[in-house]
Amino acid sequence: MSYLVIGLGSMGKRRVRDLIALSEDQVLGFDLREDRRREVANRFGIVTFDSVEQALQHNLKAIIISTPPDLHMRYAHLAADLNIPFFTEASVTKEGMLELIGKLKAKPDLVSAPSCTMRFHPAVALLRQIVKDRMLGENCFFTYHSGQYLPDWHPYEDYRQFYVSRRETGGCREIVPFEWIWLTSLFGEISKGISMKRKVSSLDVDIDDVYQMVLEFENGIQGQVTVDVVSRMATRTFALIGEKGTARWNFFDSALEVYDGERQVTKRLPITSGDRLFEYEDMYVSEMCAFLQALAGGNPFPHDYPTDLSLLEKLERLEQGKI
Repeated sequence: MSYLVIGLGSMGKRRVRDLIALSEDQVLGFDLREDRRREVANRFGIVTFDSVEQALQHNLKAIIISTPPDLHMRYAHLAADLNIPFFTEASVTKEGMLELIGKLKAKPDLVSAPSCTMRFHPAVALLRQIVKDRMLGENCFFTYHSGQYLPDWHPYEDYRQFYVSRRETGGCREIVPFEWIWLTSLFGEISKGISMKRKVSSLDVDIDDVYQMVLEFENGIQGQVTVDVVSRMATRTFALIGEKGTARWNFFDSALEVYDGERQVTKRLPITSGDRLFEYEDMYVSEMCAFLQALAGGNPFPHDYPTDLSLLEKLERLEQGKI
């Protein structure tokens, strides 16, 4: 049997690489762009197609949908109609998702998985334990900033031709729910929030490039979240603050720092994957491994489309100023 990766851009190439490393099954690729098909065929030695109909002639174990986000549902519906398990990259738009959920309810044994990459970061697991154990006190709050200059996302191509430069699938619109997925794994569902957004840069795009939000979660924790595509220095910095101490996480550091306010000492907790320090690609490998395990009848994938839809609906309301 074979895995079919639809969309052979940056994420599609990553999924091809991970599948080759994780499985002995054949990996196939589909993309309308000839240059991408040629690059992937040369780099990974896989068979590629310029027609999805051709690719579907093979006996497929699953489909991995790595297209721009406004095309996810087109191929997810196709997979569901053919009873083929599928995985989609991070969601930005909800068009067609409610209908997909209806199809999946009628097919409860069909494995379907929307991406939740950051949940597989070991630092998130450490933070989840800190929250569960109330290490920093009964009541906490947090600040979080995630930002990177939009042209630096894909420096090898014109950012104006990249889907993150379009209003519906803009960079901030993509990253806000991407970050919410792991934040809700710590604190529960978002119960209310207020926001402001605007364009502050001179980038040649019609998108809001800064989103600023104050959120409250179902466990009572409140936090301030800023997402931007303006920061020339890429950043992901998180601080969880309570009466007993502070936990600080810099995405680019190899450890999570926990300050004990009573002892007035800081402890560095290494961020590891197995017996070595965490590397950026590890969370993508772990995510694909979780999907393959779900296919094999193991633990269910830790994210689903009803939850994804709920986050996207909250994003739309927050873009109007308030949840």
